[in-house]
Amino acid sequence: MDSLSRILIIRLSSLGDIILTTPFIRALRKKFPSSEIGYVTREQYVPLIAHHPDVDHVYFLRHGDGFRELRALAEKLRAANYEHVFDLHNNVRSRFLRTLLAVPSSNICKDNLKKYILVSFHTNLFKDIVPVPERYARTASALGIVLDKDGPRVHIPTHVTKRALSILESRQKHDADRTVALCPGARHFTKKWPLEKWIELARSLLEKGNTRIFLFGSKEESGYCDEIQRVFPDTVTSFCGALSVLETAACLANCDAAVTNDSGLMHLATAVQVPVVGIFGSTVREFGFFPYQSRAVVVENNDISCRPCTHIGRDRCPRRHFACLNDINPKTVVQAIDRLLAPDSL
Repeated sequence: MDSLSRILIIRLSSLGDIILTTPFIRALRKKFPSSEIGYVTREQYVPLIAHHPDVDHVYFLRHGDGFRELRALAEKLRAANYEHVFDLHNNVRSRFLRTLLAVPSSNICKDNLKKYILVSFHTNLFKDIVPVPERYARTASALGIVLDKDGPRVHIPTHVTKRALSILESRQKHDADRTVALCPGARHFTKKWPLEKWIELARSLLEKGNTRIFLFGSKEESGYCDEIQRVFPDTVTSFCGALSVLETAACLANCDAAVTNDSGLMHLATAVQVPVVGIFGSTVREFGFFPYQSRAVVVENNDISCRPCTHIGRDRCPRRHFACLNDINPKTVVQAIDRLLAPDSL
């Protein structure tokens, strides 16, 4: 492994996880500057990697693809003669794929037993808090791979940036000294700060004056965004469901700060170097997904014994009080934004 000319990375999903692979990609390129690097993901995440200057080939699986399609992909990858596979997903599909390739491989250790014990018994066996990008890098520890001090990065083509800026300019409702992005969505209920908290946050920001608020999220999250915009029809603009992932990234890059749940958009904001306030509920930093190498403040409730109740997210609070997020005051989030944007924080 001292000299690899063809390297394959596998990370099939999801948005945040794939963004967090980008420091590892840079480290591989630095170690093997003339190697060819391939990347396997799902079709909807291809734009996150396709424009990365250190990735030479992107392969994808479509939604609904089964083992027949995996075998066909494996044949294509075998023809490309990859010498080593870094499996950064380590699930059934990625393991099957690397087995079919039959070349040397390294896979991420997810510490699932430690996560289970922490969630189920609230016994913390994590000696150190290791961010996910550093867990990815451990798969290549034998190579002496060391991550740089930069955070995740998403590379956006110029034409996408121009289109996104055009959309922003066409829908701006007023001038302001600062623009704050609110990203109220998340895949799981226990990662979503309640809607009324987002509305109160928006009201507090607007009362401070000279603040413009943009809402971002997927089409599935547009319900939350629509409710917030309905309360502030003349001062809040929603882009939920109206932009591609790269257009969203380009728009976020033109905001002064972003407020997010523990979600993929939190990592997307850090990847375009926007200061982030991350609101965490049922999950904790031991799982590795806090903002990485970025200007960020995490707001969380450390005063309840039932947290964490999951390492992924739940569709309801098992204790029914939802104190992990209900008890987070919007004023605390406003103060976090002000700290991030203070001149002495730069």
